[in-house]
Amino acid sequence: MLGSKGRRRKNALCVHFCSVLWRFYTILALMPALLRAQPGPAVRINEVAPGEQGRPDWVELFNPGGRKIDLQGMAFVSGDALHRITGPLLVAPGGFAVLWFGSDSTGVRHVPFRLSRKGDALVLVAPDRKRVLDVFTWPDLPPGLSIGRCPDGGPHWGYTTEPTPGRAATEGHYASRVLPPPRPVLADGLIDWRAEALAELRYTLDGSTPDSNDRQWTGAMRPPGTGVITVRAFAPDAIASPAAAYPPPDTEALLSVSLRVDPLDLMDSLRGILVEGRSANFSQRGRAWERPADLALHLADTVLILPVDLWVAGSGSRGLPKKNLKLRLRGDPDTSALPESLRGVSEWMLRADATPGAFLNDHFVERLAAAHAAVEVQASLPLPLLINGTYQGLYRLMPAKNSDLVLRLTDAEAVDLVHGPAGEVLRGDRKAYARWMDLLTGDAPLTELERHADMASLLDMACLDLWTGRGDAELNTRCWRPKVSGGRWRWMAYDMDLWAPPSDNTVARLMAEPRAAAPHLAALLANTERTNALLARVTAWNAAGLWDVEASTLLTDLYDRHRTQLLRDHARWSSTMPMEHPDTAFARLERHLSVRATRLLSDLAAATGRSLVQVAMRVEPPQAGELQVEGRYVTDARHTFTAFTEAPLRVEAIAAEGYRFAGWRHRPGMKAGLLFTPDRSRELVAVFRKVDGSGRDALEQ
Repeated sequence: MLGSKGRRRKNALCVHFCSVLWRFYTILALMPALLRAQPGPAVRINEVAPGEQGRPDWVELFNPGGRKIDLQGMAFVSGDALHRITGPLLVAPGGFAVLWFGSDSTGVRHVPFRLSRKGDALVLVAPDRKRVLDVFTWPDLPPGLSIGRCPDGGPHWGYTTEPTPGRAATEGHYASRVLPPPRPVLADGLIDWRAEALAELRYTLDGSTPDSNDRQWTGAMRPPGTGVITVRAFAPDAIASPAAAYPPPDTEALLSVSLRVDPLDLMDSLRGILVEGRSANFSQRGRAWERPADLALHLADTVLILPVDLWVAGSGSRGLPKKNLKLRLRGDPDTSALPESLRGVSEWMLRADATPGAFLNDHFVERLAAAHAAVEVQASLPLPLLINGTYQGLYRLMPAKNSDLVLRLTDAEAVDLVHGPAGEVLRGDRKAYARWMDLLTGDAPLTELERHADMASLLDMACLDLWTGRGDAELNTRCWRPKVSGGRWRWMAYDMDLWAPPSDNTVARLMAEPRAAAPHLAALLANTERTNALLARVTAWNAAGLWDVEASTLLTDLYDRHRTQLLRDHARWSSTMPMEHPDTAFARLERHLSVRATRLLSDLAAATGRSLVQVAMRVEPPQAGELQVEGRYVTDARHTFTAFTEAPLRVEAIAAEGYRFAGWRHRPGMKAGLLFTPDRSRELVAVFRKVDGSGRDALEQ
């Protein structure tokens, strides 16, 4: 059976096939009109340029006749999109008219739908709605090219790198084919390139796009220690190929990510996206500030090279020298060899983690939550980043926190995705979220809340926010639901780098936030039933050792694994921006783990009017079974932990192999799962009996 990802891919292929079929059918249906079209001069589709990097698409029409033609009433048809020109637009004999597709402009020259660079067909229909004046089709167009007729209005078309909107076509600037990009070949530590026969290869080492005057590639060579090899193929009868690149790996790490970007796209005073100072281009937003790049992901013995669009992302990091970068895959590359966390999404983040502390805080919570919490995370891959062969520090490659990420988690074809305390709808509509917030901020019982939301997810999100004391919890909130009947809300843990000091009274601080803010703490403490649910969840996190024993083991493993790269990153950036030493950040986090739980439990007890009690739980005989508190295993067979009075805990006894549950001491007749209220009793003992192969109790020696 196909999984949700397979079904969506199958559906996407079906949609694409149906779209192509519909376009073919549209043209076929218009063929009788084509055959009825009167011979002689008529306005023609002369040049087409699907847009890129935020620029609008445009189409040039040409009048080959000897009289003026008014375009009013003519219509453009592409697939199921149709637009009719509603105002007068005259084209002089031998003249041109340029119309803008999908732009923000208005007026008679504006057409509201866009044109695809991946190949499309455009039909021009006469005002009588019967005659087809022209049909123009084009294949997949590489970036920077338009396609048009040469000479103007002629029967033949070609590609050009020098579009001429509103001007006569330039002889010699059109070619009938585009060379495919060269392919890298790696063998014995050398790199070579394969291209079409008779094509000449030119290359650069600084990331810039080669032209016909750059150095000629003459054969296999060892990749340079710095820089990046960028190659293009040239031939007299063809448009030069798109650039192909081999961004080199980081020689000091087994895994790395490398980008090839034209240096002008990074540092040019007008168009550079990393320019500091007066122009501050790094702070600009929108598609016009995306730049083409080649990404190489070096994974052990595997190298994946993918075309992407690149831009600066985030908010706080924009003002720092080390910036977050966002990536969007171009085209439809094969990503089957990627790590599982990166498959099935079209946008990725290269998270900068501006300090060692930010890296440790965020990556620690990501791993803790992925293993133990009912929340979604952006699973990240810590890697050194090179740009044009120059080391840029330690980054984390992760999927963007958008609908692509959560669609992988559900069989539904669509989701509702909501961000922030104001409930900004990123995908879907507001109706389901408004219903949920009405219930949460009202007096709905837990059973009703559970119908609309996965309460384990919300409670775990609250536990993470409370324990870390996250300083921006009210801003970095995101939840989603499958857009189906009965779809329930779930929460996402992300941007968990800003922790409060261990002494922070996070409970009082978050209680002061609006009820719509994360982690909805005021709403969760609004009545006794909800308060008990939250306190039970907090108790379970603490009883399972997730805030001390388990957390300490996880932190030590994480730091041992990444300390070398954190030290390299610190050496790269500490002279240009404030950064604590990685060892200092590790020690600070260790202290948080050792004292934070005690302070948090005390603050929750004060806020709810509950008392804290020590609860002892054990199994007899030792090793005969385990105990779960609220679905989480306590850390050993005899365990003492802190709990809240009047907050019942769901406890379950689970027998080890060769044993059976015999009962609870001093609680005859109670089943293996029971509700335990700490204020009535502070000790709970599960008794097990050894069994033989037939399942009967064995004789104890």
